[in-house]
Amino acid sequence: DAFGQALTLVYRVLFLFFAEARGLVPLWHPIYRDRYSVQRLCDLAADPKARGIWDSLQAVGRLAHSGCHAGTLRVTAYNGRLFAPATAPLVDLPHLSEDAARDTLVSLSTRPAPDGEGRQRIAYRDLGVEQLGAVYETLLDYVPEVTRKPQRGRARPATTVTLRTGSGHAKAHGQLLHP
Repeated sequence: DAFGQALTLVYRVLFLFFAEARGLVPLWHPIYRDRYSVQRLCDLAADPKARGIWDSLQAVGRLAHSGCHAGTLRVTAYNGRLFAPATAPLVDLPHLSEDAARDTLVSLSTRPAPDGEGRQRIAYRDLGVEQLGAVYETLLDYVPEVTRKPQRGRARPATTVTLRTGSGHAKAHGQLLHP
């Protein structure tokens, strides 16, 4: 269940990258552009000292779900299941990892540079629906691997979840997640 909710978060971010690149959200408005765009969050994520990335990502999701009509800022609500709080209640928890939020944004917004030095931005404007579908199918092939390690002085073990490439079983058998 947690893995499915994490995938929903990834799909939300991918959708917002696509929406921003196609002008489906008011990037022209300075409040949206400077406070709510995922591109701005990616700029913040590039700074390892930046804080509040997780809180900002949650706020962007709430805005996408509820929409907004405040002064000259008009954001259309996306009423589907993707942004519905009930679809991924874990995403609303306040104490999830800043580093995980940062890594997610960097991973979804950049790719390794062709010369192997650093990373370059992904141009979501140039991606077609078929390519986004391929990303969706690729994500379905990953399997979460949970590791718990005891921590000295703490009652609860530290839990780490990593993704490893699966067998393709879910995709091959039509077991698709529906965010």
